[in-house]
This record gives sequence, structure tokens and C-alpha cells, in this order.
Amino acid sequence: MAEIMRPNSAARGYGSRWRKYRLAFLSRHPVCACGCGHGATDVDHIKPVDGPNDPLFWDPKNHQPLTHECHSRKTLAELKEKHTNHQADGPGFRANFR
Repeated sequence: MAEIMRPNSAARGYGSRWRKYRLAFLSRHPVCACGCGHGATDVDHIKPVDGPNDPLFWDPKNHQPLTHECHSRKTLAELKEKHTNHQADGPGFRANFR
């Protein structure tokens, strides 16, 4: 299987501004939103975004706290959904994806 190459995190919009936002968001929302009860480590975009110029990138209503494991599981589910349905823009998954 071919590895998908993508730009680094800073090039995708996750630079110093995002890191500061992430810390503030996680301090206000410390528990994973999926219901696992673990401490959140990642800020997830509920509806996937195209980068920092996407209006939903900075919209706090489009963010949820997740553990890295739960975020990875959600991302994989989104990729499978997008591939299966050949959609350009998936519906986004709220935290109850478990």
C-alpha cells in the first residue's frame, strides 16, 4: 500500500497559534468527548477542514476534545467513509463514534 505524503503540521495550519489554542481549549475541556473517561490530548475538528483558511478551522463549535487514540480511530473512520462513499466532504463525526 502506498504511503500518503502530506505537508507537515505547521504547513497544514497547526503552528504556534494552534498550539496555544489547543492548550487553552484542553484546559477548558480536559476529558475526552467520546465517553471513554480519559484525559483529552487532541483537539478534533468535528467536521473535517481543508486548512487554516477554512471557516470551520477556528470555529470552537467544530472542536471537541479527544484522546490521541480516540482521535486516530475517528480519523480512520472518516477516511474509510470518504473512500467508501467517494465523497469530497464527509459529514463529520461527533464524539459518540465509539
